[in-house]
Amino acid sequence: MKSATLLLAAVVALAARVPIHCQGLLDADQIPEARQAFEAVPPNPGLRCEITPVHPDLDYSLRFRTGYIVAFPLNQIGGAGHRLEALVRVSPEHGKAVYLASEENLPEVPVTKAPGEFTGTFLVGEGKYNVELLVRDENRRTCYGDWVIQARSQTNERAAYSVMPEGAVQEVALPTGPETGPLSPKRIGRLTILLHAMPRSPNSGKIEDATLRMLQDSLASLLLQLPANAVRLVVFNIDKQAVLLQKDGFVLDDLPQAIAAMEQLEPAVIDVKTLENRDKLDVLSDLVYKELHEPKPADAVILMGPQTASPPDPSLAPAPQRPDAPWFYLQFRETPALALLLYEGRTIDAGYNASQPPIQPTSTRPHYNQPSVKEPPDHIALLLHSLQGATYPIDSAHALAAAIRRMSSLIPADEPSLPPAPRTSPPATAATPENVDPAEVLTRLRDRVLEHAAHVPNHVCVETIQRDRFEPIAGRLKRSCDSILAKRARPSRELLLDRTDWLRLDVGMGKNQEIYSWAGAPRFDDSEIQDFVPRGAIGTGPFASMLLSIFQDRDPNYRFVGTTQKGGRQLLEYSFTIPQDFSHYQVMTRGKTWWITGYSGTFQVDPQTADLVRLTVKTDELPESTDSCQVESTLEYGFVSLAGFDYLLPKSTRQRFIGAGGEEAENKITFSACREYRGESTVSFGESAVSGPAASPAASGPAPLRAGMPMAVELAAPVTLRGAAAGDRIEGRLAEPLLDPDSHAAIAPAGARVEGRLMRLTLERAGGSEYQVALRWETLEIAGRPVTLLLKPIRRETAAKDAKDKSRRAPKARDTEIATPLPGEERYGVYRFPARQLAIDSGFRTEWETIAH
Repeated sequence: MKSATLLLAAVVALAARVPIHCQGLLDADQIPEARQAFEAVPPNPGLRCEITPVHPDLDYSLRFRTGYIVAFPLNQIGGAGHRLEALVRVSPEHGKAVYLASEENLPEVPVTKAPGEFTGTFLVGEGKYNVELLVRDENRRTCYGDWVIQARSQTNERAAYSVMPEGAVQEVALPTGPETGPLSPKRIGRLTILLHAMPRSPNSGKIEDATLRMLQDSLASLLLQLPANAVRLVVFNIDKQAVLLQKDGFVLDDLPQAIAAMEQLEPAVIDVKTLENRDKLDVLSDLVYKELHEPKPADAVILMGPQTASPPDPSLAPAPQRPDAPWFYLQFRETPALALLLYEGRTIDAGYNASQPPIQPTSTRPHYNQPSVKEPPDHIALLLHSLQGATYPIDSAHALAAAIRRMSSLIPADEPSLPPAPRTSPPATAATPENVDPAEVLTRLRDRVLEHAAHVPNHVCVETIQRDRFEPIAGRLKRSCDSILAKRARPSRELLLDRTDWLRLDVGMGKNQEIYSWAGAPRFDDSEIQDFVPRGAIGTGPFASMLLSIFQDRDPNYRFVGTTQKGGRQLLEYSFTIPQDFSHYQVMTRGKTWWITGYSGTFQVDPQTADLVRLTVKTDELPESTDSCQVESTLEYGFVSLAGFDYLLPKSTRQRFIGAGGEEAENKITFSACREYRGESTVSFGESAVSGPAASPAASGPAPLRAGMPMAVELAAPVTLRGAAAGDRIEGRLAEPLLDPDSHAAIAPAGARVEGRLMRLTLERAGGSEYQVALRWETLEIAGRPVTLLLKPIRRETAAKDAKDKSRRAPKARDTEIATPLPGEERYGVYRFPARQLAIDSGFRTEWETIAH
């Protein structure tokens, strides 16, 4: 039986975990006995166990790694002298069966009811396989299971290609070379790889085995898939300020040297001299400086390693211009637990059932409310940004393969390593839909989206929303969503525009989701967007999180649809589907809870620049509890300049909500005035924030006003109804002095400055067109300082001041009417104006009474 390294990571769950060390391909003379063992499996096996297959998934050496998990009661093997043997027979769909085996003498097992388990791994090429596993002990008791697996690369996005031929079966060992050819069809002249060796956990005393193996496999993939005439490898560690290995002419056979250098690293142990010279030393800065001033510069420089927050040398200024050679950073991020399972050979806490289908590596993906873009800064990524290099987040082997393909397209070739394919016509000189690879464009787009998400500065945009509500002419329907959705697919004029309102908000990205405030408010708080809207359809996601959800997803299902025309340009169009299990899309139910729905859609890309032009998203059919059947969104994208760089941001969005009664709502959203905010700005977060609809701006100054004081406030400037929106600031003044109830002394004179905000602006179209306007006053200037106002309206008909003759006139029927407030508007003044009116004139008078703070 052959011995091999990194073959089987198997664990018995005892007080001390004991690995079953070796699994390998059987020699030819051992195969007959193994074949006979499978053919003689007894009907009553005697050894109780549960076998769970693990679905093939690409590992970082770009080979499909698969295997199994065996769980069994330890009370079957109590005491000492026990041995377990595992035989595996893998039969390709087209080819001969391959046999692998492992065995181990077990330690003494105490009397226990605890379960034991172990895992086994092997490698396969693309294709379909029948797998059989036979586990037996020294008493010839057996446990048997069989299942079918299929290894398949993501050909729809061409982001991953296995280096093993179809139908091949191998034991797990260090890569020795690609059997199907490299991803890159060209050879690089000189390549420099700077590998930052560090554990994923900052408190670890050594590099974790899984991290070490992912780094070694990824390094092997770079050597194999980006062939170069000369490779210079530098292994370093920022915390220890040390170069662990530096070797010119590095080849695949030298990989054990790099592994040994990383294994000897003790991150928690820092030399005294390193501490004494921390202000003078910076190993990364030194390495970068040498590469930038190398007499024979490399054709490409690749930095790689786990995501780090170690600070760089502050004296390392950004490069004045882009280096001649392209620079890349492979930023290894957290990997899902199941993807590490067969790397580490550790147990997982789960139930096992031999009748279950193979475990899918993506099934343990955590759910997030929204993808986060507010991570601690990775200073290597910041350094690459200053060098105008590219950072590729790597959280899966598929991401690594996509990054290799992208780098290959950007690194100049020294000479082709493979003969070029014959051409029947001269190559085109410009990228058009006819002569570009749709998979290449898709990879470039995803790289740009993720890079922008990693580097876009904190910023806020003004979001203006026009909401149109349509009602069925025949009244609300009592039909199923299937019928409603099928009916609206046909041309119809059965909807009538019932109501329109307008909102204006500030929107930015918080830790886990989009955050909102009224436009121009000094702070954000933790209010949800629906807190700003008294009624009607509203949605989140169009600002940033929807795009990130689609492209940060680990295993989306993309499909190239074809070409389309937009604005005189030919674009590539792709479709995608994200099922509910992997979705972050949330819809609120009538019970104020959130429902996660799957969704699908399309996006259009410029083939020359790989810029996203348009994104459409459609939810799955929604449950009855949401009062909706479906939500459709269309987002138009462009570049916005922030901090001297252009970032991909939405310019406008159109959302369509299809109600369960046949009613529909359409929100037209535009983004403008995008600006960066910094720590010293007035934007802040916390419980003291008061931008939400139920609070007023905090103000320092004199003591709060007593409750029960009447106050008349008139507009100091007209409010244009056409073009205004809820959230706009308004200016007012005291129409009469504000008097102290006891002394009758003037607290504030007539004409004192008052500031407030429009809280609702609605144009009601059914039953006679009219505007409904809700407003509130928020601060009063007393002795030159603003004081917070908490008011309730005095709800009686008020006269309007004629701005032309400045004279009072009695209220008339055509004058402003007090409207009934909606729920939540009890502290707003709500007024009606005819739809033909263009503005609320200066001098418009409102009556209020102070309430307790």
